[in-house]
Amino acid sequence: MTMKTPNGQSRRRGADRGFIGLITVIILGLIILVLGLSASFTGQTQLIIAAGADRAENARQANEACVDEALNRLRLDNGYTGSFTLAVGSVTCSATVSGVSPTKTIAVATTDGSYVQSATVTATRRSNGAGNAKGWGVSAWQEANF
Repeated sequence: MTMKTPNGQSRRRGADRGFIGLITVIILGLIILVLGLSASFTGQTQLIIAAGADRAENARQANEACVDEALNRLRLDNGYTGSFTLAVGSVTCSATVSGVSPTKTIAVATTDGSYVQSATVTATRRSNGAGNAKGWGVSAWQEANF
């Protein structure tokens, strides 16, 4: 159908509606694309954050395991000093025990991929009235994350 405009030019009504419809579809498509990309990037960011939290938790648990092993070695030998390494999967923990009884320092460093966590722990020998205590307790724990 052809219509006359006020200045006398002819114009097709169906072509205008088709053009407006096409532009509307393109704009809606772009909006949906932007929303989809935004959701995708948000999801990827959440996965990266979750992976970092998992590594931090693995490193923390490995640090505790190394300290427990050091305390066990001290329980078996009050004069123990030295270093050891524990490895489970991709997590590696190294510990060094130093000092003189009744106070020892345990330096621990754990690596999980590129995540590193370290701790310095002070262990004190527990005493009892008979003087035959074999237990060690943690009197200070200081952590550092890298």
